[in-house]
Amino acid sequence: VDWLGEERAEKVARLRIVKKKKVKLDAERREALAWLKLANKHVRALSWLWQYYLWKCLENDEQFTVQVEHLEKDLEDEGEWNKDDI
Repeated sequence: VDWLGEERAEKVARLRIVKKKKVKLDAERREALAWLKLANKHVRALSWLWQYYLWKCLENDEQFTVQVEHLEKDLEDEGEWNKDDI
């Protein structure tokens, strides 16, 4: 009976040690998860920013294409209007 009591005491002591380690590791795990969530949020924000920049570039490209076409037509019209002066 004494032998079983000693064995139980050793296991209870080991259990306490393991619980303390688990609590410490859980705190570190929560800190790591918080950092990962923050890093993911940062990456998402950068992604949205680059998508916005790309959208604005494509929007500007369309506007400039229309302007270039209009100016080329104006240049062609001016060339035809002034072809006799050359």
